[in-house]
Amino acid sequence: MQLKTEIREISYVKDVVSVGPGTSLREVVRKLHEGQFGSIIITEGKKVKGIFTERDYLKKIAGREAGLLDQPISEFMTPEPVCVTENELVMKVGMLMRMGRFRHIVVANEEMELVGIVSIKDVMDFLFDHLTAQGSQTSKAVGWK
Repeated sequence: MQLKTEIREISYVKDVVSVGPGTSLREVVRKLHEGQFGSIIITEGKKVKGIFTERDYLKKIAGREAGLLDQPISEFMTPEPVCVTENELVMKVGMLMRMGRFRHIVVANEEMELVGIVSIKDVMDFLFDHLTAQGSQTSKAVGWK
């Protein structure tokens, strides 16, 4: 496995759905549901301002929807989320996700403009693909089928 693999080299979502901070919670929940997304990025122009995840919904909204659905998403988002650049190592991103207990991490450029989003599934797929490829080579080398 290449421990020096950068985020830019793995498969992750670059066509990210984003909304402005004034977008209603109702609209954000609709977009999450219809698109089967686990998160949505809040931007002003191209600048990342926050993230709203299914976990945010469960912790902050679930069971209290009445009266909240028309409020702006800025009231419920996680502001200033942890972001990485495409130059960040996959292993470091995985560690950030593990330590922060994130399922999604925003990929932004140096100006904090949205580039994409990496999910824990993206990281795990990369690791599994490389571990199984490495395991297959080792199996052949020692004569296992």
